[in-house]
Amino acid sequence: MNSPLFSIIIPAYNSEKTIRKCLDSVVSQTVRDFEVIVVNDGSTDGTQEICEWYEATYSCIKLLNKSNGGVSSARNAGLDLASGFWITFVDSDDWVYPHWLKNFVDAFKEDVQHRTGYHHTDEEPEDFLLPGGKIHAVIQAFTDEGFLGLIGFFLFKYIEQIHRRHLKFLF
Repeated sequence: MNSPLFSIIIPAYNSEKTIRKCLDSVVSQTVRDFEVIVVNDGSTDGTQEICEWYEATYSCIKLLNKSNGGVSSARNAGLDLASGFWITFVDSDDWVYPHWLKNFVDAFKEDVQHRTGYHHTDEEPEDFLLPGGKIHAVIQAFTDEGFLGLIGFFLFKYIEQIHRRHLKFLF
C-alpha cells in the first residue's frame, strides 16, 4: 500500500459537540490522497463513539484511543502513526474548507516556482509533490542543508531526513 500524500492529525478531548463538523469538513476535501488520524485523548463524553462511527464509515480515518495526556501528547501519538508525505493538524473544534489541502498544494507549488524558477504547468498538483518527483529533489536539497520549511500549519516530512522521533511537541 502506498503512503498517502497527507496525514491529518486531529487530537480530540471531550469534543462531542464539535467533532462531527470537524470530521465532515476534513473528509470533504477535493484532494483525496490523505489519511486522518483522530487521537481520542481520554474523552469522558461521547467523542469516542462518534469517532468510532466515522472510522467505520470512512476508510481514510484511523482512531487511536489513549489515556488523557494533553494535546501535545495526543499530537505526538498521532505523529507515531502518521504515514503521509506531509503532516498537518486540525483541532477538533475547528473545521476546514473543501479546498484546504488543494490551496496548500497550490501555495507550495507557487512557492517552489518562486524559489527555484521551476515552472511546469501540465502536472497535476498531487504528482507535483510525490516522493521522487522533480520538486521533491529541490526540497530534499533544502533538508540536506538543514532547511525545514514550515508552510502554514504543514510540516514537510521526508522520512530519511527527519525521523518521527526527532519531531515532538513539548507544550
